[in-house]
Amino acid sequence: MRYDAVIFDLFGTLVEPLTREGARELREQMSAALGIAPEDFTRQWSDATFRKRATGGFPDIEANLRHICRALGVPADDGRIATAAAIRRAFTRRCLAPRADAVPSLARLKARGCRIGLASDCSPDVPQLFGETPLAPYIDAPFFSCTAGVMKPDPRIYLMVSAALRIPPARCLFVGDGDSRELTGAVNAGMAAVLIRIPGDRGLRRCEDSWSGPRVSALAEVPPLLEHGPR
Repeated sequence: MRYDAVIFDLFGTLVEPLTREGARELREQMSAALGIAPEDFTRQWSDATFRKRATGGFPDIEANLRHICRALGVPADDGRIATAAAIRRAFTRRCLAPRADAVPSLARLKARGCRIGLASDCSPDVPQLFGETPLAPYIDAPFFSCTAGVMKPDPRIYLMVSAALRIPPARCLFVGDGDSRELTGAVNAGMAAVLIRIPGDRGLRRCEDSWSGPRVSALAEVPPLLEHGPR
């Protein structure tokens, strides 16, 4: 085989991408639970605290919400915090539902003897819930930015996954939808990279729309790449 491991992105790849509408509805529900104006909550949640949340600056969603309340001068009521955090976790649990062809594709890769990794930029609720998903049994080395302390496209997170898999970067294939400039990051880490764009997807950010490398339009197209390489 040309590759011994495949490292996947999570959102927009193994699961559906987040949408602007879904993210806005989530913020509105969380801000209402906290008694905060939606625009004020959005500035704190999406802008002021996103990177800190995604690199381990908050141990959980509750800590992030308490920080936001303090920043806005709003009482950090435990009941309101718990309600808002529960809204977020319910949203995340729904978002972690695998694409229809995700588990069959991972099973095909495992049957070929392939090692499988995961590199995801995410908040601390994601690794807390990921173990419940049907994807988890197939992932040999799951890495999340909020526990790794570094986000894509920093090469370090790819090298962490490669090291955990015990597969050299040159023998790893990264598959992602291009958010966070993750494909360029994988290449800079010494890996091959493939853009996945599934027809009809409406992701929040498309950082590598101009990607000139290989592309696939379904996860089912990934297993054959192990033998033939990206086209």
